[in-house]
Amino acid sequence: MRAWLPTVVERVALAAGAAASTTLVLAWAGIRWRTAVVAGAAAGLLVLVAAGVAATVPAPHEHAHAHRRAH
Repeated sequence: MRAWLPTVVERVALAAGAAASTTLVLAWAGIRWRTAVVAGAAAGLLVLVAAGVAATVPAPHEHAHAHRRAH
């Protein structure tokens, strides 16, 4: 299995969970199913993109806060 595959699967699962929960909550609140599905899909896409962007942020330097002085 490729090393990146588990990461992609986790991101897709997170996005699917966001889409499903958004859809169900909006439908439960009385929003039409079609509108709820569109909003759920948008939420899922947003989560997928945000996870991808967050993965590009480098980790902080090991001693990034060691030189800060206490006030």
